[in-house]
Amino acid sequence: MRRYENYKTTQYDWLLKVPGHWKSRSIRSLTELSSVRKGNSSAELLSVYREYGVIPKASRDDNHNVESADLSNYKVVRPGDLVMNKMKMWQGSLGISRYAGIVSPAYIVCHIMDKKVNRSYLHMLLRSTPFKTYYNRMSYGVRVGQWDMRYTDFKNLLLYLPPLEEQDQIVRYLDWKVSEINRLIRICSEQLALLQEARKKVIADTLKSANDTRQIPLKRLLMKNLTGSWGSDNAEDKKQCICLRVADMDFMSGQFVNTKPEQLTHRYYTQKEIDELTLQKGDILVEKSGGGDKTPVGRTVIFDKPYKALFANFLQCLRIDERVIGPKYALLNLHLLHFTGDIRRIIKQTTGIQNLDMNALLSIKLDVPNLNNQKKILSQIDNQLKKIDELTDKKHEKVDLLDELKSRLISDVVTGQIDVRDVKVPDFEYIEEEFDEDLDEDPADSDFENEED
Repeated sequence: MRRYENYKTTQYDWLLKVPGHWKSRSIRSLTELSSVRKGNSSAELLSVYREYGVIPKASRDDNHNVESADLSNYKVVRPGDLVMNKMKMWQGSLGISRYAGIVSPAYIVCHIMDKKVNRSYLHMLLRSTPFKTYYNRMSYGVRVGQWDMRYTDFKNLLLYLPPLEEQDQIVRYLDWKVSEINRLIRICSEQLALLQEARKKVIADTLKSANDTRQIPLKRLLMKNLTGSWGSDNAEDKKQCICLRVADMDFMSGQFVNTKPEQLTHRYYTQKEIDELTLQKGDILVEKSGGGDKTPVGRTVIFDKPYKALFANFLQCLRIDERVIGPKYALLNLHLLHFTGDIRRIIKQTTGIQNLDMNALLSIKLDVPNLNNQKKILSQIDNQLKKIDELTDKKHEKVDLLDELKSRLISDVVTGQIDVRDVKVPDFEYIEEEFDEDLDEDPADSDFENEED
């Protein structure tokens, strides 16, 4: 694609050159720090996600942070404000808000003061890939998962901005091109949903066809039933351990999304907690508590990783008695309860939080054949799922490639590596980015309500 005729160097090694006519401006000169508090007014609670930017917290089911009972100290956000989760800035958890609302006191809120800045352009620029290098370098902390970026460092960041008219053209161009990519991603997402339904049907039909079964309550199929712990941020002679969360899990496959220990959340635990809650191969984790109505709690995954880990307090661990039932067979039966809606009937909801009635779950009777028949049934299911899983993997790969293309295109255009000034943008249907529940990665999940700036 076309490049600009003249370039100049910047002071950054992560952004080597920008168009010669672009002007440098510091964040300090463009913004004004805001600490206006909610007080007694009514306002919608917002959250900042790595993938989405600023969105209403209620619009997602995967944010399990429980807001403070007293929201009067929460910060006010106006449409057009820049909002940052300073403890997740290294992941790119910031954005210009389209909404009026309130956010955790731990967030940073800035008003954009310069009227010659297109807010959409600034949103894409600050969230572009090169800028994450700066956020990483300016974030500090003992553990990666708890790094903190100070506003005093952020405000010194220099932006290289084109004239307002050029910013407007860049936004029009990217809205057009991103909409085209989002349309393709939406098609893939619809196809993935059909494949997921086919997967559910194979599991349900095969399990229901099992012969010579005994009905056994789930609680009689367990060696142990363990409640998780969130641990502590404070060492105080405690040991640091991996803490698995809901966000680390892919409930459709029953596996973990994040597999590298260094990329997972770490917390501090007592030796007693470590002795009691360290997961064993074959343990089943149940999502017992969460927010939202789109997807009921009660989803399950199996632990089969080579590293030691504990689990957060939104999860329950079922340690299976393998003398009676295989862990994978038990897992698929629990998936079946979710598919058929039986889980919905044992969920209690209070103040927007779903809580699975664990006593009711443990009382549910499963149809259990002998161990040999279980192996045969699992083999049948694996054979039938092979083609579906291959197609699913290909669709996921295509979505990943489209996401990568979109990210690269945005970064190249907003940083001036591609010149789109003379590109004629046709009339087009604007298609927003969609985030499917099962395709979602890791949310910027730390509100840290009790922490002040």
